[in-house]
Amino acid sequence: AVILFAELDMVPAPREKLMDEVNARMKYRTQTQPAGRSIGCIFKNVEGRPAGKLIDEAGLKGRKIGGLVISDLHGNFFLNDGRATFKDFEELVDMVRTEIKNRFGIYLELEVEIVRENKSSSNPRENAHQGSPSNASSGAENRALRRWKISGEGNFV
Repeated sequence: AVILFAELDMVPAPREKLMDEVNARMKYRTQTQPAGRSIGCIFKNVEGRPAGKLIDEAGLKGRKIGGLVISDLHGNFFLNDGRATFKDFEELVDMVRTEIKNRFGIYLELEVEIVRENKSSSNPRENAHQGSPSNASSGAENRALRRWKISGEGNFV
């Protein structure tokens, strides 16, 4: 999509007030989201319940597979210690989904879109995985997903 026109309704404010608001938001973010190698939230919230809270309630914070660990600060963040592979990611996602399904009867969908490189195709979305078993997401949902490119070696980029 291309934006050709925008009308903004802005209220002037002193620089100090704006900086105080920016600093307050940054402080909140550092208190609620982990620092380190992460792509942000992994799973979509479902049925009005935050995925991170479900992961926390299931006691999964700190669980690790290979080079990937579920953050102790926010359960919906996976942190990469620099050695994580896509296989680690798949296994951790499967473990979390299984635990949440068994405990709460809820299937967690990925918030990220995984795009695998396909050397034989010029269409990078040809092998895209949307994070749901049916791949039947609406167009609006697809646009809201963040793309996560997986290199040919199976590492995160």
